[in-house]
Amino acid sequence: MGLSEKRAVQSLKEKIVKSFENEAKAVCGFNVAIDADWASLENHQDCIWIIENLKPQTEWFDKAKEALKAICADELGKGALKDKLTKIYFINASGDLSLKAGTFTIRSALDGGGIWGAEEIQSFLEKQL
Repeated sequence: MGLSEKRAVQSLKEKIVKSFENEAKAVCGFNVAIDADWASLENHQDCIWIIENLKPQTEWFDKAKEALKAICADELGKGALKDKLTKIYFINASGDLSLKAGTFTIRSALDGGGIWGAEEIQSFLEKQL
């Protein structure tokens, strides 16, 4: 990982994460912290290409936002989510979805190795609520 990768990830964090936190709050009606394993993106051999072309804000954040909107379509969903969710944590790696101690972890490889769709995220969360 070089300086250009660090700059690209820093720009992503500054421009997108705060915006997504605000959108999540508007959708859910409560604060949801947003974070990621930034090293999993910075250390990827195609970090710059992923940020510029695959746009983690679309592959990670927008799909999670769609799922949150569907769950929070009514007060029952908002209340159930508020009782269980405090943070969404993204990891750039193929894997699973998990909800433990209020943290919803999305392991989704941005290089095409397994990206979760909004419906899959929604279905998983609803089963946990």
